[in-house]
Amino acid sequence: MDMALMWRQRRAGGQPVHRPPESVPGVLARLVSVERRDLGSWLQGPSSGAESGYAGQRLGRPETGSGSLAGTGRRLVALLIDWAFCLLIARGFFGPEALQPNGSLSVVGVLVVVNLLLVGTAGATAGQRLLGIQVERLDGGRPSLVSALIRAVLLGLAVPAVTALWETDRRGLHELLSGTLVANR
Repeated sequence: MDMALMWRQRRAGGQPVHRPPESVPGVLARLVSVERRDLGSWLQGPSSGAESGYAGQRLGRPETGSGSLAGTGRRLVALLIDWAFCLLIARGFFGPEALQPNGSLSVVGVLVVVNLLLVGTAGATAGQRLLGIQVERLDGGRPSLVSALIRAVLLGLAVPAVTALWETDRRGLHELLSGTLVANR
């Protein structure tokens, strides 16, 4: 059974949660599956911890080891490594102007494209691979290209990524809307 479906059933008190009709595109279905409670936890900040246990518990993830949610520090270092790679790529394609303050938009564009291609095909960026973490769907599978696109575009906006610091399960708005998370390999 689909882990995400089991999780939604558990949250709905054991009652089956009906998915949108198949005629609705997958992107809209994924956006509809983000529930008010998910956004409420993101907007309200971290809980006291008494009812939440450890990060990832309510998603059915282990506390430590493979499949557990990656820590904020590792995610940040992976992003910095990816940013450094994107700086080099942007300089190679756009010249030294890409490294100037007015050229930072080209670096963000490269970051979005690199995230789309690497997360959509390999499940992790170069920085994430180096640190032993990867992007997964809620059920543990590799994200689709559509999920990777949603995640990459929102990551380029930077604000959704920062929100992962406050959400109980360390998932930013870009991950809530794309149906993904970052887990340890």
